[in-house]
Amino acid sequence: MIPTKNPNFFLRFATPDDAGLVVGFMKKLGSYQKMADKIIATEAGIRKLLTEGKGESVFGIYEGEVVAFFYFCQTSSAFTGQSGLYMDGFYVDDAYRSHGFGKIMMAFLSKLAVERGCQRLEWG
Repeated sequence: MIPTKNPNFFLRFATPDDAGLVVGFMKKLGSYQKMADKIIATEAGIRKLLTEGKGESVFGIYEGEVVAFFYFCQTSSAFTGQSGLYMDGFYVDDAYRSHGFGKIMMAFLSKLAVERGCQRLEWG
C-alpha cells in the first residue's frame, strides 16, 4: 500500500490476480462514457498484459474499499525521441468523486512518469 496525503486513501499497484477487477473498472468506465459495447477486454487478456509488464494498473483504496483505478503503459515516440506513459483508463466511482482522489492519483502517475525518466504523460 502506498500512502497518500489523505490518511484514509491508499494506492496499490495491480497484480495479475487483479485482472478481473481491472476489467470491472473498465466496464464501469465504458458505461460512464456510453461506450460499454466497446469494452471487449477479458480477464485473461488483462492478466496476460499485467503478467508480461505490457500494461500496469493502480487502484485507489478508501477505507479498505477499491474505489478508483487507472490503467497505463510505457510508450515511446520515434518522432520526438521521447518516452512516456499512456493512461488508457481512469475511473473514480460516482460516490467517491469530489473527494480529491482523482487529483491524488494523477499526481502519483505524473511523479511516476518523472521517476521513470519519461518526458510525456498522455491520456487517451
